[in-house]
Amino acid sequence: MVKITHLMPVKDGARYLGKTLQAISENATEDDEIIVVNDGSTDETLNLLNRYSNKQSNLKVISTKGIGIVKSLNLGLTESTNTWIARYDVDDIYASERVAKQRALISHRTAAVFCDYELILENGQHTGVIPSAVDNLATIISLLFSQQTPHPGVIMNKNHVVDVGGYIDEDFPAEDLSLWLRISKYGELISSPEVLFKYRVSKISTSGSRQNEARNKKLHLLKHYGLPLNIIQQNFSELSQSFNDYTHLSFANERKLLLKRNIHELRRFYPDMTRISRFSYPIFALGHPLTFGKLAKQKLKRLAFRRL
Repeated sequence: MVKITHLMPVKDGARYLGKTLQAISENATEDDEIIVVNDGSTDETLNLLNRYSNKQSNLKVISTKGIGIVKSLNLGLTESTNTWIARYDVDDIYASERVAKQRALISHRTAAVFCDYELILENGQHTGVIPSAVDNLATIISLLFSQQTPHPGVIMNKNHVVDVGGYIDEDFPAEDLSLWLRISKYGELISSPEVLFKYRVSKISTSGSRQNEARNKKLHLLKHYGLPLNIIQQNFSELSQSFNDYTHLSFANERKLLLKRNIHELRRFYPDMTRISRFSYPIFALGHPLTFGKLAKQKLKRLAFRRL
């Protein structure tokens, strides 16, 4: 079995820490290691971590004076002894079988394994599910929107991450997209098409308070690094098969709609790309039952919460 390092950076996360550490323990085998980087917390985080580390021999706590998320992640990577890294965020909620399902998908070609995830508000209210793109080519194209490759729900090959330079400070607050763009050129990005964690949408999270900054940074990174066009051009016809395969998966309609949207954006970003479908996204979307229904309502609910 592939050994995994379960990595979580945390700053002032005492409110959620106990439940998240329990979830990590449930996901970790006895041969795995757990690394938590306490990045200058001023609450009870460090005391709680010390108590857990006294009880759990495979838990390693690293404390810093507040170096930021990017440096904390790179520090955790440096300290890890395993090839595969599973990421966690302290305020998210993880299924006990999350890593086992992702671990089963690893092959010699794999660079990262993502999953579907549920969006919840701080009070736990459900606001929707983001289904993943599943296979490599569809996942690469989904990076144009970067919604289907959740950073706190990934397991990734450390060797690939290190080879492309790790996390880059200048790419914050889209350091995850930067990493996926770079490693997509060297290994496959795939996912487990199941909801394996709940992502908490916080009013103070990067996705909430730094939304405009993140959007501008993502656009810059897409132009700077670009998608691996050679991989896309060589395998373009596979997207039709991906579209058909979604019929047999959960959230089939949502996956199809997102794939159509991603292909439409790909052609807008790279006009020379060959069309693979006789239906354009605008025509497909206008006739799709989810377009102005469930997906739109979910987004409006999250936007309203961020503005409270």
